Amino acid sequence: MKKKHICYAVFLTVVGLLFYTLNCLTPLLSDDWHYDLIFGTDTPIASLSDVLQSQYTHYMTLNGRFIPHFFIQLFDGIWGKAAFNIVNTIVFVLFLWLLSANLKPYYPSRYTSTTLALCMLVFLLPAFNNCFLWMSGACNYLWTVTLMLAFNVLMQHTSCQKRWLPLLCIFGIVCGWTNEAIVFGFAIVYLIHYIPRYKTLSASQTSLLSGFFIGTAMLVFSPGSINRA
Repeated sequence: MKKKHICYAVFLTVVGLLFYTLNCLTPLLSDDWHYDLIFGTDTPIASLSDVLQSQYTHYMTLNGRFIPHFFIQLFDGIWGKAAFNIVNTIVFVLFLWLLSANLKPYYPSRYTSTTLALCMLVFLLPAFNNCFLWMSGACNYLWTVTLMLAFNVLMQHTSCQKRWLPLLCIFGIVCGWTNEAIVFGFAIVYLIHYIPRYKTLSASQTSLLSGFFIGTAMLVFSPGSINRA
């Protein structure tokens, strides 16, 4: 069993190195050139307070995607593209691992689920580079889906110590406060699935779902999202 885990780790490492190479070859594009400025100004971002100021204006005027755009501006204005390449590769590998964990009841072999996922992403997804390699696209789509996969894994665990409940709620808020194109669909599915089963929900599941719906509300009903609509 240990040998199987080591082989899978090596497999993910090779995939990660290939992905990192592609990430390094992907230049800054489109929105990336705008998010290195404090939103609505011509002032370059130079500190964390600049990012927060920019995201406040962004949240109030354009859309509610605070979490993805916070990281875009953090990399674009402070940490740089080289740091993004490394972190995005880690997120992609984590995405594959979490995807195989979510598919384990249907595909017990992690190699099978991961290979199928890679083939479908590379050959069937119309814009792999836009969703996974481009900085603005990856933070909005790859990172959001990875958070939701982690959310689903945590929802499968029905018990935890009470001290972790606030952290689970905060994590739920982070997951919901990402991208309406993804989380709005998840929110509807969760409502349909869990409302009839609300009496059987554990404290940890309740904390996660409560946070998630709070985050989704903060996203969808932000002044910027309403103004944009």
